[in-house]
Amino acid sequence: MKLRNKNWIKVFLLLFKNTLSSFKTYVYVYLFSSILCFLLIYIWLNYSLYILLPPQLISFLALPFIIAPLYVSLNLIEWKKRNYLIKINFGLITKINLLISLILISLILATSSFIINLFLNWILTISHVFQYNYVLLGNIEAIIWLFVILNLIFETIFISCLFFALTSMTSKTVINILIILSLFIFMITTSGLIIPPHSLSGNVVYESLGYINPFKYFNWTNLLFSSYQFVDKYGITQILPDYKEGDWISFKGIYITIPFEIVFVVSAFYFYKYYFRIGVKK
Repeated sequence: MKLRNKNWIKVFLLLFKNTLSSFKTYVYVYLFSSILCFLLIYIWLNYSLYILLPPQLISFLALPFIIAPLYVSLNLIEWKKRNYLIKINFGLITKINLLISLILISLILATSSFIINLFLNWILTISHVFQYNYVLLGNIEAIIWLFVILNLIFETIFISCLFFALTSMTSKTVINILIILSLFIFMITTSGLIIPPHSLSGNVVYESLGYINPFKYFNWTNLLFSSYQFVDKYGITQILPDYKEGDWISFKGIYITIPFEIVFVVSAFYFYKYYFRIGVKK
């Protein structure tokens, strides 16, 4: 898998243009992620007994970083079905060229959608549609934002490698789509994202499913960073409001989650390297 410096740029520009020219991009990445994000915020504010604090708010706003790779992977299935990648090959596309290009596209889509969510959050809070202070996120120091953003990039790389590899899982397009969508639903429902960590903390079945969910480790790293738990052990109360010393915690610190993240990213890369096919699997 050699990287051809000039070729990957050509591949990236071609695929990026194709992605931006599709109306579905704006519906599924931007509109869908914003609707889901603010629906979750609305549900929390109206039905939760607890105040919405930065860790969970950031998790909601950062939904595009898992939705964008999902969308790009579904796009990839469509391109493969139409033999689009084969048609434009001409020596340009290699697995590594394609991977770098698609990860960059996912990151650009996710980052721009995240910024839109931040802006909409600001609009909705200053207009008092949502009853919490919009400076909530402003209290987070720049270094914490840097850690969170780096982790989101790491998360996007992992999800991209995994989902892209799964586009070659079988020769049946519908089955591949179902596998990816099922995994996506599993990831967001057992990671503490859709269902807040305090809701089912200590539930044996839920926690067991969470531990086999790689996305949970990325989500919890962001929760631990944005709650300052890695420098103040009582920051965990921003994630688990009822926490008392000795209570169950999924992860006691980033020293547990980050090593697993590294393993997951490397494993997903090699899964992509050896399993992905540019054409439809025969």
